[in-house]
Amino acid sequence: MQFEATALYCNGSCGMQRIRRNATYFTDQSKTNHWCVTCYAKLKDTDHILLDNGNSITKGALQQFKNDALSEEAWVQCDCCSGWVHQVCALFNGRKNRNAVTYTCPRCHLEKMKTAELFEKKKPIISIKTAKDLPTCDLSDALEAELNRFLEREYDNVAKVLGCNIRTVEKASGLYIRVVSNMKKKHAVRDEVCHNHIYFHFYVYRFMDLSHPPLFVYLLDVWQVFETWMSI
Repeated sequence: MQFEATALYCNGSCGMQRIRRNATYFTDQSKTNHWCVTCYAKLKDTDHILLDNGNSITKGALQQFKNDALSEEAWVQCDCCSGWVHQVCALFNGRKNRNAVTYTCPRCHLEKMKTAELFEKKKPIISIKTAKDLPTCDLSDALEAELNRFLEREYDNVAKVLGCNIRTVEKASGLYIRVVSNMKKKHAVRDEVCHNHIYFHFYVYRFMDLSHPPLFVYLLDVWQVFETWMSI
């Protein structure tokens, strides 16, 4: 596909007459000023020709061309299918996007949209885990039940002080007590502790070997109270 040829106008004495197609003309190096054959013949070799950009040249610096050039429409290549699309059809600005710019043709763009829609439909729904889903034990259940009973008593006291129904009292909901850490620890008792405590010293003499310091093994539990807030 080719654009219509650019119209060239003479800058000579003929008064901006249009230069015919396939006719010979003369122009400067930047190709911004043009002269038809008639006006070019009237120029003298010693004349200083003033250009539109403010520079001046002589007749010998003008170049001869034929007005038969055709401007071919610019193309842009799709980065997905490697197909070529007219820049004007693709709404692609070739002058602005001269550097490394990715381009996706309309057909590939539609295919990507279809693939994205299918992916969203097949995407599994991920449920968010909360504190309620953490494992429980007998002690956590007992503490949680006692906490709820204590809060119910406090709600009742607040209702009596305010003189309102207990249903209107603001309450904390979604409270859970869970063990978040459970580790076995070891603690070695130093020799000076054994000698400074009479009862402990007596216990060591009766039940333990004095050549080795007593070693206590204990469990370290970390308990935490969680509250559900804004569904989290």
